Amino acid sequence: MRLHLTRGFAFTILLLAIAPGGCLASAQGAAVTIYTPYRTAAQQLAEYSGLSNSQPAWGRIFDGEQELAKMRTSRFVTFQIPAGVHVFSARFDIQHHAGKKNTLNLDLKEGGHYYLRFTAIAKDLVTIELDLKETECAVAAHESEKSRPLEEKYVPVQARSLLLKQALMPACP
Repeated sequence: MRLHLTRGFAFTILLLAIAPGGCLASAQGAAVTIYTPYRTAAQQLAEYSGLSNSQPAWGRIFDGEQELAKMRTSRFVTFQIPAGVHVFSARFDIQHHAGKKNTLNLDLKEGGHYYLRFTAIAKDLVTIELDLKETECAVAAHESEKSRPLEEKYVPVQARSLLLKQALMPACP
């Protein structure tokens, strides 16, 4: 009886691994983690009061014309995206089109993991620009060690098939 349960368990694990969305299937494409750096309430107040030019960002992230997420401060989200050239853009919640300054061109490699830092930069008292940049894993891990996953309700239904649900920021290799 015990041997039968062990074989059944091993077979179930194998099926889960090779099924679409399983751990072996997830090697297809590239993982892209988008995050906003973790900020305490005091840090956010200092940033909004003009004591810092880098502020927490709230806005929409796109891959081409497909909306991936409505980002919130101190959050991260990871997507499994097909390999190839992609144009990511950041827009304020009220914008419908991204300006050329808000785009990031990336050639995603099969099996790679990319980290995109999303912030807002205060250019002066009235001008704020969104900033979306690729960063190193170690930097992303440090800046978001206390960040929480973005709630699924902020990921449009059409992008949820790309979503990799994770409770913690992905670990560096």
